[in-house]
Amino acid sequence: MLQSIYDQMTDFYDSIEEEYATFFGDNFDWEHVHFKFLIYYLVRYRIVSHRDFIVYHYRVAYRLYLEKLIMNRGFISC
Repeated sequence: MLQSIYDQMTDFYDSIEEEYATFFGDNFDWEHVHFKFLIYYLVRYRIVSHRDFIVYHYRVAYRLYLEKLIMNRGFISC
């Protein structure tokens, strides 16, 4: 299930990498972050089958995670 969801989200991951490239740089290990968050998400929301996985919710949660990561690292100065 993990690999099939990851494969399903490939286009989304490509757009995320493009969008956030300026914040994380070229040598950032995106694949590691994608898998790490996917595993966290599946455990956090107790997703045990593919039918329980809601793509829209996952995308929103992942973007919020990245925004929080950026803010915690101090990339945005107000």
